Amino acid sequence: MAGLPEPADPTAGAPQVEAHTDQADPPTTTDAHADEARDMATSSDKGKGRADERPSEASSPATSGAARRPQLPAEKPFDFNRFLEQMKHRSAVPVNEYVRSFFRGFTRRPYKPEEQVKLIFDFLDFIAARMAEATVWAELPPSDFDQATEAMEKLVMNRLYTYTFSPAIAAEGHWPVQSDDLERDRAFAKRARLYAWVTEQHLDVPRGAHSDRFYAFAGQELNKINHYKAPRDKTICLLNCCKVIFGLIRHLDTEESADAFMPLLILVVLRTNPPHLVSNVEFITRFRTPQRRTSESEYYLSSLAGAMAFIERMDHTTLSHISEESLQANVQQAEAQWEAEAAQAPDARPPLSLSASMAAASLADDTRAFFQRTGEAARMGFSRLFTERPDQVVAPASELQPVPPVTPLAPPPTDAPLGMAPHAPRRTALASTESATASPADAMPVSPSHQVVAARRANEEADDSIEEVSEEQVAAATQTLQSIFPHTDVAVLQMVLEECHLDVEQAIDRLLDMT
Repeated sequence: MAGLPEPADPTAGAPQVEAHTDQADPPTTTDAHADEARDMATSSDKGKGRADERPSEASSPATSGAARRPQLPAEKPFDFNRFLEQMKHRSAVPVNEYVRSFFRGFTRRPYKPEEQVKLIFDFLDFIAARMAEATVWAELPPSDFDQATEAMEKLVMNRLYTYTFSPAIAAEGHWPVQSDDLERDRAFAKRARLYAWVTEQHLDVPRGAHSDRFYAFAGQELNKINHYKAPRDKTICLLNCCKVIFGLIRHLDTEESADAFMPLLILVVLRTNPPHLVSNVEFITRFRTPQRRTSESEYYLSSLAGAMAFIERMDHTTLSHISEESLQANVQQAEAQWEAEAAQAPDARPPLSLSASMAAASLADDTRAFFQRTGEAARMGFSRLFTERPDQVVAPASELQPVPPVTPLAPPPTDAPLGMAPHAPRRTALASTESATASPADAMPVSPSHQVVAARRANEEADDSIEEVSEEQVAAATQTLQSIFPHTDVAVLQMVLEECHLDVEQAIDRLLDMT
């Protein structure tokens, strides 16, 4: 899929946000939300054969001394792209179908935040068990399998971001926001703006020659929290901000403790005042899987929440070296400046939508723009993928029988059909010539046996038409896919194109599902 890069994980020597530990399978839930999450993943579970158990980690032979103990191999870093490649494996097809079915069911109607949390967590437990049955993940070491399930969490939250993150819900307009996050965002942003004049002296922390540079750098890292969609990535942005603050503490030769860290974090928040900070904290708290919340990540998240709470109740009694009169004068001056800026832009509204960088980073927006440039037909194919809202959750496509389309009574137009890219070969030439003289009775639905025969004939005709396609058409179709998926291997594009019988629109849908 196309968009911004992942935030860099912390380097050695700094506190880690995530700890990859082997976790026992969570207890199976039997309440209504757990059943609904499973129903979203599959509407008819037909009892798939047996499930291969996940192999246990081989234990190292016991030795008589610590010096002779074999050293464990270094743990692989988190790699989301590796997980996407694993999702392309043939054994991962059922997992892909379950994920797509869950997305369709989740986006049918609005849920309250607590209901969303329950549904997503239950689905992640369910899909982890299905991943353990797939060959591509079943043979992985426990630590690698744990990373794969964490990547699945990121994939799910990336796709459901516009349905779970309050500012994104308001920007997309799928349904009303089900929480008070936006109101709290606006109230906190105004509060931080009114107290932006607070300095180190008011918080009893020293000031260094390069303090402003550290504040700016830490603020840049904190602002990135709005550039990413997964709770894991947002947590890493917070970690990187705190790492810069600890660097400032070392630069000031001050003891690295909460006594120095919290005031500096408060100053960074006041000077940066990133948009939607309350919504981001609530998003991480709600949707970060509990077993992945380490002590380090919880410490930094609670520290940020504590800094925000301090700002919300800040007055002359919580600050040092300032009287009540001076504080009121500073607040009134800041409010007058804020009102003057608002008066200069009367049409400006509170920031309810995502930042421009987030919109530019959205894969869906970029792809929609591409289809608008390349033609209405392809755009219609992509729009159908994102606007599909089935009335009920469908089973995985592998369990459904193909139904051939009804032949139209009127001959098709000479241009490419809607939903098919211009380079896709036509596979209805024979049917179109016969349908020109067909009677209305010919358009009536046929029996299932006739549908099977018609489907086989359509496949045979499609195979014959593929053989007649010129190399120029194949190259043009491959080039079209390359322009949409520049980071995908050409061999993979050609393989998918061949499986789709050179139907570019169908190949695009297949590749979007894979990424």
